[in-house]
Amino acid sequence: MKNLLFLFVLLLPGWMMLEAQDVTNGTKPKVEVYYFHATMRCPTCLAVEEQTRKTLDENFAVEMKAGTIQLKVLNLEEKENKALTEKFEIGWSSLILYVPESDKSVNLTEDAFANARTHAEEFRKELQEKIKELL
Repeated sequence: MKNLLFLFVLLLPGWMMLEAQDVTNGTKPKVEVYYFHATMRCPTCLAVEEQTRKTLDENFAVEMKAGTIQLKVLNLEEKENKALTEKFEIGWSSLILYVPESDKSVNLTEDAFANARTHAEEFRKELQEKIKELL
């Protein structure tokens, strides 16, 4: 019995490391969801982030946990985000879907700001469809 317990204690960390590697083993995101905002945020800006998070949480929880979809909420006024704002050619609050593998981006800013507060379901449906197209 002591030998079995010793063997279990000895092997458990290795199993845990293998399991962790399966989840993160080189997993690169297939879709990166960027929400850029300014320091001062209006109700619509807050709604875009809220509805984006809600869409991802409710429809893509597995992909988010696996890392195949990543949400990155960034202040566009902070200098560490300058390279990304230049890459996507943005100067104000924006919602961008980005596929690193193909360097393809989809700008959903107009739809997001037109609908996130007043037609949230319409915005969430559009966001969900666009993400599915990119996966």
